[in-house]
Amino acid sequence: MELLTKYLLERGLFQPTDVVKLVLGQKEVPIGDEILNNDDLLERVAGMYQSNEKALEAVIRARILPNIIELLLRARPEETIVLRQVILELVEVLNDFKKYSDEHTRRKESKPIPIEDNVRKDNEPGNPVL
Repeated sequence: MELLTKYLLERGLFQPTDVVKLVLGQKEVPIGDEILNNDDLLERVAGMYQSNEKALEAVIRARILPNIIELLLRARPEETIVLRQVILELVEVLNDFKKYSDEHTRRKESKPIPIEDNVRKDNEPGNPVL
């Protein structure tokens, strides 16, 4: 466990204080709260998915395929549940990207357009009336 914790800390993927707050508060793990509560981050995640969907899928497929081969050809019965879970979690990463992208689109479409952006300024210099 020590190596896993060290690896996650070094990558910035794990903050012990966040875990302590959740455990002490007896709260459920908020999946995606960091992204959903930050509009800028949500926009960046959605943009990454929208512009790189095929590349992201390729990376996930590259991680899934060896697990499928292992599951089908070499896994002992006690390993099958773990390999199955790994495969499902990797697929969920793609599903999460899609959900974040959809949420960003929904928020963007539900925001009212400011009136000044919505009004045509026909009589201003440089904007001839046609």
